[in-house]
Amino acid sequence: MTKEEKAAAKAAKKEKAAAEKKAKAEAAAAKKTEAAAAKKAKAEAAAAKKAEAKK
Repeated sequence: MTKEEKAAAKAAKKEKAAAEKKAKAEAAAAKKTEAAAAKKAKAEAAAAKKAEAKK
């Protein structure tokens, strides 16, 4: 392999790692958002149940 090929391979490896890191971070953020939405829905359901019970 020439110097240029080695450098290109190194850069590609770096890029791939960065892309994987970004994807992982995005997946984690999506999971967090989903969990928060589920929590909110649960709280709203509980509030609705309480309001229903008061009637």
